[in-house]
Amino acid sequence: MAKKYDVIVVGAGPAGLLAAKAAGENGLEVALLERKTDPKQLTRACGQTLVSMNEYYFGDLVGYNNRDKRIFFPVYSFSFKYD
Repeated sequence: MAKKYDVIVVGAGPAGLLAAKAAGENGLEVALLERKTDPKQLTRACGQTLVSMNEYYFGDLVGYNNRDKRIFFPVYSFSFKYD
């Protein structure tokens, strides 16, 4: 039998990751689809918007380390390279 999802997120860039994370934390069954198999290849145009609006919209939930070019989620100790 096919698995059923409440939410299907297409694209594992910064916006897709946040959407999938939020949906999962709210008890929804989530499928996150990404065509690239290597997370180091995930470059998205929306990342700059995410970083520039970081403090206003996301407070302490999301940060950006400019020196290491990493977007991070400090509460969960999760980060990924973005350049």
